[in-house]
Amino acid sequence: MNTAEQGNNAKQLKGRFTVAVLVFFIALLAAMAATYAWYVYNTGRHTAKVRMAAGTGINLQISNKYDDETAYKV
Repeated sequence: MNTAEQGNNAKQLKGRFTVAVLVFFIALLAAMAATYAWYVYNTGRHTAKVRMAAGTGINLQISNKYDDETAYKV
């Protein structure tokens, strides 16, 4: 190998190392964000013994009959 090839190889290695370090820090940041979100969720207030109820005073009636009986005839 001559010195030009060695210099080019060194540049490639430096570039790959820089990309690897950048990817490592992005992954570390993602892990820290997920850990923080989990911590905030688990240390917050939670409700217990909640009873949900929904209702209405009228009955819902569904029909296949149209107002205009001839509207959808084939």
